[in-house]
Amino acid sequence: MPDVKERIMSNRKYIKSLLLGMSVMMTILIAIQIYITVYVLKHNEMLPRILSCTALILDIIILAVFFVSSRINADVDSMAYTDVTGINNKLAYQNHINRLNNADDTFLVGVIMLDLNNLKRVNDTLGHEMGDRYIESFAS
Repeated sequence: MPDVKERIMSNRKYIKSLLLGMSVMMTILIAIQIYITVYVLKHNEMLPRILSCTALILDIIILAVFFVSSRINADVDSMAYTDVTGINNKLAYQNHINRLNNADDTFLVGVIMLDLNNLKRVNDTLGHEMGDRYIESFAS
């Protein structure tokens, strides 16, 4: 059974593929819309007007779905690198360390490791919501 990180990364790949496919479809539909509009202007027939309006409606729907999908992709990306408190998680830390390892100059870089005392006790006695608040207050 895949863990949460693998599922999130798999979802990100799927969403990015979906966005690419939708952008290609939008480009094709816009080209069709332009062709039909030019045809309608030249021939002034009823069927092309209907097709033109239909293509325009499809363009608007796909554009709306594209924007919603972009927002979902941003949310999934954020979820991959933060925990429920909004603080960067282990994956974000690992990516940052990898960027530092690949940097030319890390002279001004320092790392501080801290342990939050009694977090387990807070979670066990007051609940995980209070534990999250405890982490947030420590991080701020």
